[in-house]
Amino acid sequence: MIFVSHDPAEALSMTSRIVLLYDGVIMQQGSPQKLYQQPANTYVASYFGNANIVYAEDLRKQIALPGKEEFACIRAEDIGLASASEGIVFTVKQSVFCGPAYRTTVVGHSMEIYFYHKEFLPPGAAVRLSISPEKVLLLEE
Repeated sequence: MIFVSHDPAEALSMTSRIVLLYDGVIMQQGSPQKLYQQPANTYVASYFGNANIVYAEDLRKQIALPGKEEFACIRAEDIGLASASEGIVFTVKQSVFCGPAYRTTVVGHSMEIYFYHKEFLPPGAAVRLSISPEKVLLLEE
C-alpha cells in the first residue's frame, strides 16, 4: 500500500518505510527511524522533528566534533540547561509558551537555536546549555 502525506508526524508514526521527495527528487528513503536519526541532508533533518541547523564550524568552536561536514543538526530535545560551571553560554532571545513547555530561542557564538524548557526564561538572560557531541548530526548539505 502507498500512503501519501504532507504531515511529518503522521508519516513517522504510520509507516514502516518513507520516501521523502522534494521538487520531484528523492531526498532519502528508509525506515522512519533512519530518516529521523540519520538524515541524509539538512532538508531531511529539518522536515522531521525540531532541528536546529547551524554551521558546524561555529559549533566546533564550542564543543569537539569530528569530521569536516559543513552543517550540524541539533535536535531541540537533545538540548538542556547545564550547571553553572559547564555548558555553552547563550543569551535568551525569547520564550514562547507552548503548553507543556516554553520554546526558548537563544543566540550566541554566531548561532541561533531553540529548545524546550518547563520554565519561562526571560529575554536577555544568560543561560548555559548542554549539547552532547554524540547527539549532534553532521551533514554535508
